[in-house]
Amino acid sequence: MDKWEELAKKEKAVTKLLEKTEDSHRTLEYFYEELADYQAFSQGADEQIWQVAYQSRYRSLLENQREERQTLQRQAIEELEDWSDMLKKEEQYLINQKEELYQAKRRAFYQEEED
Repeated sequence: MDKWEELAKKEKAVTKLLEKTEDSHRTLEYFYEELADYQAFSQGADEQIWQVAYQSRYRSLLENQREERQTLQRQAIEELEDWSDMLKKEEQYLINQKEELYQAKRRAFYQEEED
């Protein structure tokens, strides 16, 4: 296998990794949308429950559950943001690696022409 074929094989592998990263981005977008829908539903439900239970003896229990749910939602958002940041870094690394491979292929091509 000559240098050109080896570089083409590496480029193909990097391209597959980039495609996986793009799939992960789509999955991440889906999770963001689902979380937004859940938050909208949750907020509406909280308001309705709060109106009914305002004078109830379960008011403090309901308030504690609402705070726990909000804490979990914030944690989920932070984890999704961390995942997003990691994917962006990985994607940029792969793009740079693909560009380096492209340049190496060009150099190999011109070297073959000179020989």
